[in-house]
Amino acid sequence: MSEAFQTIRHQCQCWVWAYQVFPSYARVLAKEGLADPAELHLIGSRQQVLDGLAAYAEAGVSDLRIEVSAHTEAAREATCMALAEYLSA
Repeated sequence: MSEAFQTIRHQCQCWVWAYQVFPSYARVLAKEGLADPAELHLIGSRQQVLDGLAAYAEAGVSDLRIEVSAHTEAAREATCMALAEYLSA
């Protein structure tokens, strides 16, 4: 959860480049219409991330793999706390 959207989006693009390299992942991305694997990530302010999680739930998603990535340890801890609070509610 951060206001540094462009920086974080760029980091995600660097991390997930392999999705486009492996044929099986590339087929899934193409099938889902994702031009950029970073679209798989919820990036944004606290409210934007929580709204994204709510949209997953409304779509029927019951299992998620959540990994927190942040530009500072303080931001990472704050994000983990906010997610824990949201998911335990």
